Amino acid sequence: MKKAQMFIIAIVFLAGMLSVVQTSLFAYSVMDISQSMKGNDIFMFENVKDVINDTITSTSDCLELRERLDELKVFLEEPKKFFEYGIKFHALLDCNNWTNSPPAGPPIRGTVEISSISIKPVMVTKYSFIAYRTGIYEKQ
Repeated sequence: MKKAQMFIIAIVFLAGMLSVVQTSLFAYSVMDISQSMKGNDIFMFENVKDVINDTITSTSDCLELRERLDELKVFLEEPKKFFEYGIKFHALLDCNNWTNSPPAGPPIRGTVEISSISIKPVMVTKYSFIAYRTGIYEKQ
């Protein structure tokens, strides 16, 4: 009887020790994915570009797109800081060109400006784009 009790106590003790060691090791192995975004604004540009594309392609008419772009501008330029970056977004919408497709005049011309807040000197990267109803147009 005593051997069985000692066996159970030893197993519980070993399981507890393994749990403590595992927990302490996992604390050192958790990746901080935000670190890769700091100091490299390409991630921000790609994400903002994807959001703009989704906004444009999910819109059925020009007036609705104007409202959505205004909402997007407010969201992107909110005082909260996205991984220590400031974002400025500006889009000009010409509803007369709404049905155009490349190479005709685009209905949307815009700029995205991303500036680093924590890195000194402040770095500013600017991206200008044109877009049609199918999304941001990039020459092949």
